[in-house]
Amino acid sequence: MMVIASLLSLIANQNWQLVNENGEEVENETNLNTTVYVDPNDGLNLNVTDPFSTITFGMLILSLLTTSLAAFFSASNHHLSCPIRLLAAAENLNKFIFALCYFLAQICDQPWVSVSCTDTISNTFSTIYSIADEYNLCDIAQYCQCLISIR
Repeated sequence: MMVIASLLSLIANQNWQLVNENGEEVENETNLNTTVYVDPNDGLNLNVTDPFSTITFGMLILSLLTTSLAAFFSASNHHLSCPIRLLAAAENLNKFIFALCYFLAQICDQPWVSVSCTDTISNTFSTIYSIADEYNLCDIAQYCQCLISIR
């Protein structure tokens, strides 16, 4: 809730102006004959997307830790039946692999990370992520969870 409140206050504090479809500022708001667009200053896009990308990247790092631990503990829990252990471990391993591939693809684009990536490394990480995304690892993890629920 605090993140949403801070983003809304950030949006509210911007220098808003009314413009028409040509990008010209509309001075008289009462006699509008054309469609009017609200145009914030250019810094709003960066101010809003930077916290979201930072939060997403932080959650991604935390998911690498939690999914690897969940896969280990679900596979080593002898109180569960073998199919449940296998499905739970497969679900968390698929989430871990997807998070790792996404992490590699996004690490070079983070402004606060002091890692310099060459174009070759960046393209390699993007290719790895596109292969993982092509296999729909998140869907496979959801299918595993569905089968656990049915069982």
